[in-house]
Amino acid sequence: MNKKIVFFANYNSNDYKGGIVNILESYCDNASIFKRLGYDVAWFNPHIVYSKNRILSFFQKIFNLQREKKSVLKTIKENNPQILHIHSSRNYTLYKDLIISKFIKKKTKTTIVLSIHFADIDKILSSNNKIKKNEIKMLNSYVDNVICLSSQTSDDFKKILGADKVSLLYTFHCFDNYILKPTMLASSKLELLFMGSIDKRKGVFDLIDSIRDNDNIHLSICGGFGNDLDANNRFKGIIASNKNIDYCGYLSGEEKEIAFEKADVFVLPSYGEGLPIVLLEAMAKGCAIISTNVGAIPEIVSSENGFVINPGSINELKNSINKLYEDRSLLFSMKKKNVEKGRDYSIESNITQLTSIYTGILNNGQQK
Repeated sequence: MNKKIVFFANYNSNDYKGGIVNILESYCDNASIFKRLGYDVAWFNPHIVYSKNRILSFFQKIFNLQREKKSVLKTIKENNPQILHIHSSRNYTLYKDLIISKFIKKKTKTTIVLSIHFADIDKILSSNNKIKKNEIKMLNSYVDNVICLSSQTSDDFKKILGADKVSLLYTFHCFDNYILKPTMLASSKLELLFMGSIDKRKGVFDLIDSIRDNDNIHLSICGGFGNDLDANNRFKGIIASNKNIDYCGYLSGEEKEIAFEKADVFVLPSYGEGLPIVLLEAMAKGCAIISTNVGAIPEIVSSENGFVINPGSINELKNSINKLYEDRSLLFSMKKKNVEKGRDYSIESNITQLTSIYTGILNNGQQK
């Protein structure tokens, strides 16, 4: 008989879809793989909506936390899962999820697994020492295993929680195996692709500045707008006046795959990441990569398949782009390498590793 897993993460359908949502949607879409490996999965989403007003938001968070605790407990009692798998991030989200973990552990015997979808422990845990100590205490007392998405973050958490309580699992893409076509002509433009939210944190304005007045480059930008009206208006003004940049909006499905296949280089000059799914998708579709040394990106991108630069360094970004425009053999070598590496991050491989983690945790709990 299959064991039951309940995924827990809040997602308001009116909001921009982030990486956690994409991961859980992909897991549920591929429930048959879990089933084949001995697990039945379901996603519990409390659909909590937070106010953008700071004063109202504070009181609403308290109310929503109580509501989430009761909702999760009800779901566990109804489904009786072996594991509650909480997908969290950092700051308030992590602290809130740890409070829920504590509540569930005191009410039930459910095994709790916590995935942290960020890759810098100093930003994951609170900068307030008192809160940080409480977070570590709750992690030790009420969470059975912490899954990290970078090797460095995994090592950092092992130092404070112990090696037996921490696992490493990289994220994944859902694309089929791709066959790379021969490289482009040396005289044609270099096709760049940016895919992500249109905001300063993702580095899209740095990218735009790096190719300004460069007629050898064509840039396609895909993504949705955030809440920064100044950034939104600035972006719209840039697009209207630059013939070498196209804005494609938010893409999904086949349109998204086609965008990757048309691109030579995927550029994500972000100031903060965990391990973005979009980067793995770009690799799987044969794009060379230019990104920044944040999160788990340096563990995935090296000189054989791309360039890793410092966030905010427009000169490094410009030099990397120009290098790939000038050296087409290097470009094709990186593209080919990424098609190969992309196969290591398939969803089936990820689910196989995840269920192995589940089995190890449950077996360890039985031995105790």
